[in-house]
Amino acid sequence: MFILHVCDVDFEDIVRDYALSNELLDHKAMLASIPKFFRVGGHIREDAFRALPQVLRDVHDFVCNKYGSIEGYLNEIGFDSSWRAMLKNSLVSVKEWEFKSGLLAR
Repeated sequence: MFILHVCDVDFEDIVRDYALSNELLDHKAMLASIPKFFRVGGHIREDAFRALPQVLRDVHDFVCNKYGSIEGYLNEIGFDSSWRAMLKNSLVSVKEWEFKSGLLAR
């Protein structure tokens, strides 16, 4: 979520993108691939691999309320504007990406 934010993707587009991933990912296969030593009490709930829209909104609201903004949080953890610019420049190229239907598409 924070990486997409750094790349100037609108928050509601981020939520829609995560929701689409929830529909398309094989969560049972992901669960089966987790080594036993990462499992708490031998079990991991399948929904641990989902990014539900309300959870994303709750995290966004929490961060914004506590740090003033996503940028405020990133600054607090040492990921300042110069680091964010380097990340964005390494991920987004105007020549390679275009904005279609609210999602980044190649």
